[in-house]
Amino acid sequence: MAKKRDYTKIGTCIFCKRDTSQTTFKEKAHTVSKSLGGQNIGVDICDECNHYFGEPDKKLFPRLSIEVCVKEILGLSQILLQDNPDKILKSKYFNYYRNLGKITVKPQFRRNRQWLQLFAHQFKRGLYEMWLQEYHKFSNDGLNPVFDEIRRFARYDIGDIPLYYAINNGCIPVGENIQHPTFNINEQSLQDMYDYGFYSLLIEGHFFLMEITSKARLSRCVYLPKMAQKLHIGSFIYRDLIEIKSITDIDFSYRTLFANNISIL
Repeated sequence: MAKKRDYTKIGTCIFCKRDTSQTTFKEKAHTVSKSLGGQNIGVDICDECNHYFGEPDKKLFPRLSIEVCVKEILGLSQILLQDNPDKILKSKYFNYYRNLGKITVKPQFRRNRQWLQLFAHQFKRGLYEMWLQEYHKFSNDGLNPVFDEIRRFARYDIGDIPLYYAINNGCIPVGENIQHPTFNINEQSLQDMYDYGFYSLLIEGHFFLMEITSKARLSRCVYLPKMAQKLHIGSFIYRDLIEIKSITDIDFSYRTLFANNISIL
């Protein structure tokens, strides 16, 4: 029987920093959830950490899974943008009736502020988790100490890292593969990270700004206005740039785009 391969390059987990003598790397870790169409397989993510992101967090109440929070929000946006009559929404929190142009919210999606803020917290952890996996796959540099804050936040829920969101006016910029979303790591994104500590992410039509290194805290007053100007905040495409506090800060049902035929009840 053939030996099951290890999904490693360096052989040390980018999240818990344990190596092959302490843990296993036998299971595929999709950098973006497979349920969203993610095709990239991460490396140096141990099986225990990989399971952690997909399981309900036992330290929280209610127990919201990081992976579920991400795929619920991006999954709904994805199915709205694809407009594929054969595509069925498989969701824990939402029903989408394509023929009626209506989204209904299931009882599991609670309306109280604390729950919505916790959902946003888990969503943020998920984006930072995916970024580190994609960055490491691209660079083999995910163990760099400058990313220790992301490690602590995403894997161990220590501290908090801001996430910013550009609110659109109904004109959705789609510059990536909707069916197979990924994080675009390129020369410009690396330069922004080195110069300002930020990374800009366009995924399922949503534009986010992520604080990747501690340098971001010092450069917010420069970088955020710079990006607001670049995005023409207050004009045709985007009307505001905000820090996400509640999951409903994200227009994941594209109310602005489908205002005439999508209603959330």
